[in-house]
Amino acid sequence: MSKTFPFLLNVGFGQFLPCPMIIAIFNSKDADGLVENANITEEIFVSNERPVKSYVYCVGGYLVGSPIESKTLKGRYEKFQNEMNGLSDEKNLYIRIN
Repeated sequence: MSKTFPFLLNVGFGQFLPCPMIIAIFNSKDADGLVENANITEEIFVSNERPVKSYVYCVGGYLVGSPIESKTLKGRYEKFQNEMNGLSDEKNLYIRIN
């Protein structure tokens, strides 16, 4: 039996999100307009000590606040997408093995 492992996006301080669950990544400055139109089930903050610089909106209505800039998170996510689409040879992606 073949077991597949999801690619995980590091959103800061050892916290990871499964890439297939991510709907959007956006800057915290743009959050007000985007959040009011979204169906948010729960807000989760990666670190209570650091200011939120970006948000990741996930399947299920979860909104994750991250202290990492949205540009950095988008770059990490783009690496994942390129790898999945065969456009990159980058192998330094996060994989959790249980």
